[in-house]
Amino acid sequence: MATAPTYPGVYIEEISSGVHTITGVATSITAFVGFAPRGPVNDPTLVQSFSEFTRVFGGLSAQSTMSYAVNQFFLNGGRDALILRTAHLIGAGTKATKGTVDVGGTGTNKLSLEAASEGAWSGNLLIRVDQETSDKDAGSPKLFNLSIKDTATGTIEVLRNLPPNTSVAALIEQQSNLVRATATPTSRPDADATINPGDEPFDPAHTDRYHAMSPGEDGIQTDLDLVPATDDGTGVYALARADLFNLPAFRRSCLRATPVEGVSWGRTRRVARRNSAPPTARSSSWTRIPTGPHRRRSPAAAARISTPTSPASRPTTGRTPPSTSHTSARQTPRRAAPSPTSRRVEPSQG
Repeated sequence: MATAPTYPGVYIEEISSGVHTITGVATSITAFVGFAPRGPVNDPTLVQSFSEFTRVFGGLSAQSTMSYAVNQFFLNGGRDALILRTAHLIGAGTKATKGTVDVGGTGTNKLSLEAASEGAWSGNLLIRVDQETSDKDAGSPKLFNLSIKDTATGTIEVLRNLPPNTSVAALIEQQSNLVRATATPTSRPDADATINPGDEPFDPAHTDRYHAMSPGEDGIQTDLDLVPATDDGTGVYALARADLFNLPAFRRSCLRATPVEGVSWGRTRRVARRNSAPPTARSSSWTRIPTGPHRRRSPAAAARISTPTSPASRPTTGRTPPSTSHTSARQTPRRAAPSPTSRRVEPSQG
């Protein structure tokens, strides 16, 4: 804002510079698209170490080639990996499903839970309900506690002082990474068997202290789950919800699927890039991307090089071919060199 002069003199006005600092942008974020034992489906998730990948997506699995790719990525110095887990949710064949369990009794006391994501991993979840809440000494206590243990990772979540109403579903979703509520109670859920201080609430020898969740289904794996035929927001198209990534990585068999509109594939580097004109066929219209100094010639180029052509069969360009003679009208024959036996004789004097 300019200063209004009120008396004669020198006024100083500070004007902000128009030069702004250029902020650096990451250039090495790799997006991995594939199957994983657990974790959010069709939701790009950023992980910054393989231990974090193991905690969220289950680590190495013989059924997940993506898990080995992520492991090699971090072993070779990678820092930021965007993981997009896919699952077979529609179509023929065994679909991926979530495990379920009912706790707290029946009727208005029942709390129905399901695993946070699809897969057989939910068979490792144990759920316990207790009533050691902040209102336990009140005249009519209503709150309850919910404890969840993942026996595969050893993770234990304790959700305290939950109310028996519809708001409990949102509270469980906010506080738990393992389960979600599908049906909420209207009365205080019944507690599991009481334990003494120091006892293990999830002791396998005392199954009355908890409820075990049923395992879900991993489902089959198809290329259309990774690269759908249309943009339905799943598979590779879910990457549109990611803020930033530089290089997408896919399973090799996806390159054998029908090309998708808007995406073209590099067969050698196994990457995808946006393109306004996708190829219509895989065999003849796809070209191999050279990745080293040894470049291969196409079959047509090799045939042209290996097959000799006669001068008559060469295409003409309308120009007069240059003459093969080296003599022109302006050239003159060279003078003959003097004979080595001839010499000039000068007359003698006197």
